[in-house]
Amino acid sequence: MKTLIGQPVFTAGGRTYCWEDVIFAAMAWGEWGLLRKETREGLSCAKRMRETGESPADEEMETALREYRYRRRLISGEDAEGWLRQWGLCIVDLKKYICMSLLKKRWEEGMEEIVARFRVSDEEINGAVKTVGVCSGRLVALCRKLAVRASIHERWSGEKGSVTSLEKDMLETFTRNIGDCAETCVAPDAVGERLKALAGMEASYRDFCTAQCTPDALRKEIQSHNIEWIRIDCLCLSTTAEQAAREAALCVREDGEGIADVSARMKCRVQEDHFYLDQVEPSLYGSFLCARKGELVGPIHVDGDHRLFFIQTKQMPSEDDPSLRQRAHDAILGHIFDSEIRRMVRWETIIHKE
Repeated sequence: MKTLIGQPVFTAGGRTYCWEDVIFAAMAWGEWGLLRKETREGLSCAKRMRETGESPADEEMETALREYRYRRRLISGEDAEGWLRQWGLCIVDLKKYICMSLLKKRWEEGMEEIVARFRVSDEEINGAVKTVGVCSGRLVALCRKLAVRASIHERWSGEKGSVTSLEKDMLETFTRNIGDCAETCVAPDAVGERLKALAGMEASYRDFCTAQCTPDALRKEIQSHNIEWIRIDCLCLSTTAEQAAREAALCVREDGEGIADVSARMKCRVQEDHFYLDQVEPSLYGSFLCARKGELVGPIHVDGDHRLFFIQTKQMPSEDDPSLRQRAHDAILGHIFDSEIRRMVRWETIIHKE
């Protein structure tokens, strides 16, 4: 991270924020420790891989790298290398990150034991945290989080005046979080002032969010997504064998067997699942929209598995659904934040391209 210190990231309200401001804010929010934890786990998995030789297959690596590039709209290898170069990274760094991600997913259940056995020093974490932060997207997310608060504070603090009670609570929380960090990236005599400024921004931000997301605003937002926010509850049968999935579908559709009985007999995995219609792949949207209670959708190839979805219930959007209220909350604020960032923030680095 030392290579980023001192580099400007964005300007808002006449003040220029550098990477150390983003990192310090992440520490105050309690999120920097999560990034270091993610880095520690990845490095521990890499150490286990080197000892045991249990590395991801070449095909698995190539597939993961290709999917990563497409998600980032880095269509060609040159696009990926150019993007990494802007961060001071190279394709080897990205491959290391992808390898660690695959290993973490593979060994997720035993992660605590792996971290305890394959110990990683703070120096090793310091050397890898930038790569993990960049490649995971966490650094960009932290930067945008600070930019949102800085822009909202410039607007809202002037309109609403003091929010000292909430600011005091935020200051106490941030001070406690900073105290949990071994070291910070700002001078010790500047910590108090920085924390007070962050607490003021956070208080303005939270006060603003409460004012925007009224019950009436949430209700209108939910009503505006009357179709795409239909909730689907189902039983999901998964198998790696395509033929087994097709046979299971025939047993349910043609023979009238229950999907739980079929999964037990064929030794396939089955679990309860739920999602909203807009979370479905576009090509499958119509199938789930038209499916009725008691009907089967699939087999569908998803992440290497072949899956069947037995529809149990379909619920129209309701403000009584806490998940939908949160979605409406996020949607309302997302539009506002995008507008505020465009209006108030001038990017000094490549963040806006992410």
